[in-house]
Amino acid sequence: DAPISVNEVERRGAYFKEWAQLLGLDKPLVMTADAGGILWDESVYLLDLGMLCDATISKCLGEYRKERDVANFWDYVFEVRKPDFIATRAYHSYISDLRSDPRFERDYVPIHQYIDTWILNRYGCVMYSGDYVRRHHVEGREESLKRLRNLSKSIMYPFDFNLTGWLID
Repeated sequence: DAPISVNEVERRGAYFKEWAQLLGLDKPLVMTADAGGILWDESVYLLDLGMLCDATISKCLGEYRKERDVANFWDYVFEVRKPDFIATRAYHSYISDLRSDPRFERDYVPIHQYIDTWILNRYGCVMYSGDYVRRHHVEGREESLKRLRNLSKSIMYPFDFNLTGWLID
């Protein structure tokens, strides 16, 4: 796998803060597995897709479970917590399978999404990963969404074949 440096993890946390400021959000809730960079900054709340800091997500998706409870996970994300931003990639995209719930398309707009080559190579299926913003934050604000998408161009998306031009073994 392509390792992600500590600097990149820290920078990923800073992106969410920048994006929130652009949209006028105070202390946004971000669901991601890249927890380290977010936990270093108290201006962003974390909903830990990495299953380390949230009991509900851990109980629904945790590896120790014989079967994952994806339906309850989706209800928790889309009906209870409603994160302002969602960032998925690789393993955490695969196990959360957010796009299979119609509420994801209803409630979120892609900032940057891509076919995840990590998932393709390991599981042989096409799934999208990326960064997403809650739809109501950008409705009627096309310039803000365009700016978010331009800012995302400076982010390293390690399993995005379209940007990196390589496949993971």
